[in-house]
Amino acid sequence: MTDFSKTLRYQIVDGELYIWGKNSNGQLGLGKKAAKVVPALTKIECLSGICIKLVKLAALGSEHSVAVTDGEVLSWGGGGSGRLGDGYESSILGFLSSSSEYTPRLIKELEKVKGQKCTF
Repeated sequence: MTDFSKTLRYQIVDGELYIWGKNSNGQLGLGKKAAKVVPALTKIECLSGICIKLVKLAALGSEHSVAVTDGEVLSWGGGGSGRLGDGYESSILGFLSSSSEYTPRLIKELEKVKGQKCTF
């Protein structure tokens, strides 16, 4: 049996991103109300219709994720020390700040990333 509280896994099916595992810092991209551990393959709904080419998961700590699309780079999860690369800090109720992003956010500085067209 897999201990999902310590892992982060993903699968790309026809360009759609499905993810499961540890979600303590929003690294699954499922939103703030998602469970801390997601044991089943779950589609990241906010990315529906966006063709995902590649997902790079952080090897150390597995607390954030980065996805590459046709010309864009998105990041989400624990953003301490600037590891999300988006320059943002989230606000909770307008006054508590958090370095975590619970849904994918565009890294504007990396717009128009050169790459192949996404086809399946």
